[in-house]
Amino acid sequence: MDFLSHLLWAYVLFHSQPWAELGMVFCLLPDLFWAIPLIGLRIRHLRKKIPYVEENDIQTRALYRASHSLVTLAVAFLVSYFFFGVNAASGIGAGWLLHIIMDVGTHKGGIVNGIRLFHPFSQWHIPAPIWWREQMRKRPWIYAVNLGLAAIVYYAFG
Repeated sequence: MDFLSHLLWAYVLFHSQPWAELGMVFCLLPDLFWAIPLIGLRIRHLRKKIPYVEENDIQTRALYRASHSLVTLAVAFLVSYFFFGVNAASGIGAGWLLHIIMDVGTHKGGIVNGIRLFHPFSQWHIPAPIWWREQMRKRPWIYAVNLGLAAIVYYAFG
């Protein structure tokens, strides 16, 4: 999914929790974890310091898979629980897990070609039915459905 959808759904589902803001931030973090280094490399390319770096570069793929792994989530959860307590760990774990759940079904292609849930220990992945970015180009109305469902859930349960 995209940044706005991750943020919106995190707000819809977590807004009444004491750790809501933390959950929203950590629902974005898995994508920021790999995208920010990629943006930095592309800026360096523009300054003519390095060759152009593809989105499907091996390092970018490794960062993506690590940030979308339940193994990394478990480590982050345990470290945050140990150092900051249950509220922080709940926000971090819930946000990160929501991000992974949203991406599992929507990342069929691109750099990902399926989320490797147990990376680096296994390359097993659930075959996703759609590639979100491609669907947004072909059928932009799907985004309206996504926003509508978020509004319905918010008003029904919020």
